[in-house]
Amino acid sequence: MSSQINPSAINATFPVPGVAQSSQGFRTNFLATQNGLAEAVVELNDIMNKAIVSAPLLYGANSSINNFGGMQNSNLSLFDYGLVVSNITVSSSNSVPTLNFSNTAVANISITAGSPTVQTINISNFPGLGYSEIKLKVQSTTVPHYLNFASVVPGGSINTPDARIAGYNSATANFTISYMKPYLLTLGSTDGLNWTLSGDSTAVAKTYTPSSSIGIAGDTAGMVAYDSTYVYICIANYDGTTHIWQRITSSTF
Repeated sequence: MSSQINPSAINATFPVPGVAQSSQGFRTNFLATQNGLAEAVVELNDIMNKAIVSAPLLYGANSSINNFGGMQNSNLSLFDYGLVVSNITVSSSNSVPTLNFSNTAVANISITAGSPTVQTINISNFPGLGYSEIKLKVQSTTVPHYLNFASVVPGGSINTPDARIAGYNSATANFTISYMKPYLLTLGSTDGLNWTLSGDSTAVAKTYTPSSSIGIAGDTAGMVAYDSTYVYICIANYDGTTHIWQRITSSTF
């Protein structure tokens, strides 16, 4: 879109020196100048309200605003990019905070209940401006425990494109915490309706001793664990009856 200011409306050849002329020419030029300035005000205000600038503007109602302001951008190249992180710290054990997309990048979740419990995940203020995500740092002092995402998407239909993510049951929307080690999960969406849950690879060995060769709900093929005596490998998904964990004696080279 080009500027609507029309400089050609001003007669640059008027007045002619040394010639008696009607005052109408002055009035016409003054009106064209006034119209051009009025259009400039409209266009400058539009720029001040919408443009991304290298420093805050000094004048205007939005002088302190210097961000994307909800605009959609394409073919954008960013460099020297930084992310401002605001952590949620759980105020008490066995409490999952609401994941607020307006001021949170990382949510710390701590569970210390002695018996299996289900913690519900809730979200608020999804921006709806494109892809947004929150990191979940989850740790439990006993296992198993469960995070339930049914409130995020009714029915629990969350996409888990990485098949190595252990423990997520799409039918119940439960994520099983099987290890007493920190989990790092990422919950992301482009529209606040369709979500992706991703996290640590199950191939990364963690300090854990399976309760039996049958395992527990959430155990998934590819999980690797170890303790002071054995290295454990999960060869199939938990079904309650199949012996899915195999072990080998741990020894040095």
